[in-house]
Amino acid sequence: MSTPTAIPSLRCLSCGYDLAGLPESGHCPECGTPIARSLRGNLFRYASPGYVRTLRGGATLALVASLIYIFDWVPKIPLAMIFAALQIGSMSVLDAFFDIATLATMLFGWWMLSTPDPAFVGVDSARDWRVRLRVLLPFASAVILFNAVAGSVFRGVLSGTVTIGSGGAMMSFSYAEMLSWISRFVHAIVIYCGLRYIHVISMRFPSLKLRNASSNAYATLGMIITLLVLVVGCGIGGRFVGWLVAGAVFFAACAGIALIVWLFQYFGLLGRLRSELTRAIITAEAIAQAEHRLAAQVTEAIQPPPITQSGSEAS
Repeated sequence: MSTPTAIPSLRCLSCGYDLAGLPESGHCPECGTPIARSLRGNLFRYASPGYVRTLRGGATLALVASLIYIFDWVPKIPLAMIFAALQIGSMSVLDAFFDIATLATMLFGWWMLSTPDPAFVGVDSARDWRVRLRVLLPFASAVILFNAVAGSVFRGVLSGTVTIGSGGAMMSFSYAEMLSWISRFVHAIVIYCGLRYIHVISMRFPSLKLRNASSNAYATLGMIITLLVLVVGCGIGGRFVGWLVAGAVFFAACAGIALIVWLFQYFGLLGRLRSELTRAIITAEAIAQAEHRLAAQVTEAIQPPPITQSGSEAS
């Protein structure tokens, strides 16, 4: 009989108990969690293949919908020509339908990507950003949907304007413009929470590039949001102090450059995340098959031999 191998210093992922000196095949004396589970860690390669497929599906939907959202003019041109030839509807209806379908797909992809791991062991560091993202998604969906529909349904109501200040400091905005900017701001907050969530779950991949890419993406987006706030602030302040208008122009130019950089970071991050999830699925399926074969061999080994009768007992 070979003695079980004792493990070095290790903490239980479930309760934090020191497992040093205990056999790998044993259980945690404090909570009963198998020690092998703590030895594996929480890498996605050891997660359920079905769960990792859900995450990859969410990453795919978010990536494809984001590409369509940015380059929506490519499919809209032939669709507009078809609608015009058939005399069906109008371009505004087509825009609203296209935007609703694209944004709904994107938000549903983020919802799938933020699915919690049912087999996670230990303290889930991604829980805070996952909860924030999932709480924000229904609210963002309602705002974005209303903005997409209101342009064609409530066109007359939204044509009114809101005036701020008086004289040289007077600024006017239409309700449609205000609603559009609110929708874009909420959408940016959703993407920011999603990027922070991806950065946290990147610790479950053996990929330093994915971790750095997620960190750069959410930092750049945060900088863009800050620059846009400064643009609005300087634009309003420019009504009172003239030189602040130059600051608004400068911050707007910086935001435009940062946006171009961020788009490359964002699409590269989603593509890399999908590739890492695909590798994790392949490894998880191989591990699951190996465990299944091992369990079958153990079951066959512990089965008792068949009982046979001697000749005298049979007679």
